[in-house]
Amino acid sequence: MRETVMSSRGVWLVLGVGAVAWLGLLSAGAADPGRQRGPQSLNDLGLEVGALQTLHALRATRAQMEGLQKVARETADRPPARTAGKASAKFRKTLAELRDALAANRDEDRINRLNDKLDQLRSAEKPELDDNMEITDEAREQAPRVLRMLTAAQVAGYLAGYADTMPDPLGRIQEALAKVRGLKEKDWKETRGQVGDEVGELVAGLDVDKAAEVSAQVGQLLIVARGLRDEEFKTQRRELERKAGRIVGDLGPTDVLRHVMERHLAELLSNPRLEAALEARLKSEVVRKRGQDP
Repeated sequence: MRETVMSSRGVWLVLGVGAVAWLGLLSAGAADPGRQRGPQSLNDLGLEVGALQTLHALRATRAQMEGLQKVARETADRPPARTAGKASAKFRKTLAELRDALAANRDEDRINRLNDKLDQLRSAEKPELDDNMEITDEAREQAPRVLRMLTAAQVAGYLAGYADTMPDPLGRIQEALAKVRGLKEKDWKETRGQVGDEVGELVAGLDVDKAAEVSAQVGQLLIVARGLRDEEFKTQRRELERKAGRIVGDLGPTDVLRHVMERHLAELLSNPRLEAALEARLKSEVVRKRGQDP
């Protein structure tokens, strides 16, 4: 089963160049080792930046990236076609500059400045990028193995970036029980689906069938809460919250964090531009090493 997701940090997470191109990069690209012949479309550029952002946030080592190379081609999503992206020349230029800065992985301040600039342009211009992708079955299988490749410090550092927004499955349901009662029909349906899917992912991780089961249970509980009269809701709220606890089950915080990490890694592995991102980063590592050799 395959599941459609948004590219990481679209704002929330690609190889195969011949020997001639390799030598050309080493000789002509020393001034900017991260630069290579770029993606052919705005969508590809956005996806590649998403992959590079995740690698950067993980502080991926050369050995780890080489390990990812071994599986990236088999795990990538291969959509038949995408709608052409639409964005201003300024947005595309900033996206390309961020791509090169992330690939070179040398100037943290520049990366941060470009990330901020891109976020501002995205908010102001609302560009149209078709950067949806599906989490593939192969990515689901490999994500737990990739997680074991990382160190505890890498995982802690990566998750620290989500500390203020890390969802709690039980708290998410409890909050929604009251919230859905006052929503209009369209917003109610969207919220019911979003909360159900989010809790399902947090509880079940990459187990698609279990996640769907949990999502359905959450949706049904929210339907009951929404259908109660105000006085009934007041008297039954505690029982509704107990039912929410039974849906979540015996789930500890480390289970939630592991599920979040595995999902982010599955998204990375499904990214069609992961191979190109890995190639750019590894070539930059080679150029940097050559420059440091006596």
